[in-house]
Amino acid sequence: MTFLTTRGTRGLTALLLSSFFMVACQPADKGQDGNAAAASGHAAGTEGSHAEASAADDVAIVNVGDLQVSEAWTRATPTGARVGGGFLQVRNAGTGDDRLIAASSPDAARVEIHTMTMDGGVMRMRQLTEGLAVPAHTTVALAPGGVHLMLMEITHPFVAGQHVVVTLQFEQAGDVELRLPVQPLGATSMDAQPDAAMH
Repeated sequence: MTFLTTRGTRGLTALLLSSFFMVACQPADKGQDGNAAAASGHAAGTEGSHAEASAADDVAIVNVGDLQVSEAWTRATPTGARVGGGFLQVRNAGTGDDRLIAASSPDAARVEIHTMTMDGGVMRMRQLTEGLAVPAHTTVALAPGGVHLMLMEITHPFVAGQHVVVTLQFEQAGDVELRLPVQPLGATSMDAQPDAAMH
């Protein structure tokens, strides 16, 4: 009789524990997922929380002041890479000029604004230490092979299907946070197929 009681208690305990873990492991409510990921990313800058951004966040058009930032993306990095590229468009719908003066990311030690130019058949890259002008009534593109963001000393590999958080600082419009969806290695745009092009 004692044996049967002990076995029954163990069975009940196992059942309760199983039910607890099943509930704890259920995915978060869809409406709370993006908010939870954003809060976690601000607090710890973790790769896991960044990967949880919703598709709507990844493709959003973000307005800050007179500026509209769109088509923000990055691409997967090779194993062992220490840098990544960031690409986007900035449209200035206002009557006054603005300037992108800095950027930062929890996924990199620092973010710089770079440009690439041809010099005697050689592609050269240099930092725009004074930032990037965004004149009134103009759209400025940051794209592979031209002006772009360089994420230096990245803290983890950029994996296709996840995203990277970047904050842009504009001289007039102020700061704006973006989620850059990670495209496959070698991609040249948000929708293009990968090729051999580099940042």
